[in-house]
Amino acid sequence: MKIASRHYFWIIPLLCILSAPVWWSPFTAFLTPRTDGAGDAGQTLQAMGKNFSLDHIVFNLANKGRQQWQVKARQLYTAGSEEDLRLEEVDAHFFGDEGRQSARITGEQGRYRSDLQELTVNDNVVIATERGYTARTQTLRYLEKNNQLIGENGVTVESGRFRVSGEQLRYDITTGKVVVEGRVVCRINQPG
Repeated sequence: MKIASRHYFWIIPLLCILSAPVWWSPFTAFLTPRTDGAGDAGQTLQAMGKNFSLDHIVFNLANKGRQQWQVKARQLYTAGSEEDLRLEEVDAHFFGDEGRQSARITGEQGRYRSDLQELTVNDNVVIATERGYTARTQTLRYLEKNNQLIGENGVTVESGRFRVSGEQLRYDITTGKVVVEGRVVCRINQPG
């Protein structure tokens, strides 16, 4: 028996229908969008009250064409609202009037409140200034409107020849002026 070529057109769909139980399941699995854990991570972020999360970020703030600061972080995420940004492994650089780096701050965690224009860095905070001072504290706030760094909960400022400890630190980024207040103890090392 000879089959006309026009009948082949009906044999192919018939074979597909009859063999569907064999190939249908792998085919639909192939077409299903993969999440690679992104769906789970998205649900986890939602459960933690986060709207989004970014890894390895750098963001800058400039005012009237002059860069004020640059913040790098391993991770940035929102905490309930878009005005409240949380940071992990913070590395912040602040710039004075001439555009030179005035101070560098590192810490394990941070929080930027855009509504208050305030950056807070917590946990093992280290401040290094252009004048060679190194300060350590547990909490440091940057007040954008005053262009000041304020360290509280005990601070220690060191330079080559001295060490000053106190309860609070104020550092004016524009002028480079450092003020330590509250139960100040100063130790001066003799050269030699």
